[in-house]
Amino acid sequence: MAKQVYLPIAKQLIELSSKQYKPFFVGINGCQGSGKSTLAAFIEHIVINTSQLHVVVMSLDDFYYPGEQRRKLAKQEHPLLATRGVPGTHDINQLTVVLSKLAKGEQDVVIPRFNKATDEPELPNNWSYVQQSADIVLIEGWCWGTEPQTAGELSTPVNDLERQQDQKAQWRSYVNRQLAQAYSPLFELMDYWIYLKAPSFDCVYQWRLQQEHQLKRNSLQQDKVMSDADVAHFVSYFQRLTEHSFTCMPKKANCLVEFTPQRTVANFRLAKR
Repeated sequence: MAKQVYLPIAKQLIELSSKQYKPFFVGINGCQGSGKSTLAAFIEHIVINTSQLHVVVMSLDDFYYPGEQRRKLAKQEHPLLATRGVPGTHDINQLTVVLSKLAKGEQDVVIPRFNKATDEPELPNNWSYVQQSADIVLIEGWCWGTEPQTAGELSTPVNDLERQQDQKAQWRSYVNRQLAQAYSPLFELMDYWIYLKAPSFDCVYQWRLQQEHQLKRNSLQQDKVMSDADVAHFVSYFQRLTEHSFTCMPKKANCLVEFTPQRTVANFRLAKR
């Protein structure tokens, strides 16, 4: 897959970024387990080894609020906001500052890191430091680029989580407002969109389960690693916007990669140059 799909993407990004005098921002959207981090790492490797360009890779996940701040948000707005994941649980002010500095070509930019095994941000000494101006900025996230929904779309619950714990649609309405007011303006910074499309939401649980098993194997801190049942509950928080992305993201994507349930490529569309 790398040679047939990911390599052409990397080459096109190098070509496009070389034509402009400002950092080239690339947004990568895809559900949990779709391979966003793998793709970003591959592109980074190709850029570093085949060009003189400097690439910065970021994840929306690294901007999650600490647990204490999410618990405060849960008391103020809705209990479901204690769980990281949806728009509204990220430190958008911090993300805005980082993106602004990168867009201006600043050096010595600090990028935070989040530890999913502990469900807390890493200590600052484990954060990343961008020491030179970026030519290409890759930012990946499961809802990065996803458009807000209409009031009509919000009215009907999509799963048991919403039916039982968000009966008045307060949680999903808050999430949608955050997406519209705080996240969407940052999406405008992107010059290019890549969408990794799952065949259905049914695949998300299995793919996310594989991620959690990998996290458990690799982490020394096991207290916040989820069980299989926890994963099933956790992914239900993501269902609404993941399924909404199935509709809105292919329309805006410059590059579309559609997967089978086995995560082989079913379809690949690359923007014309």
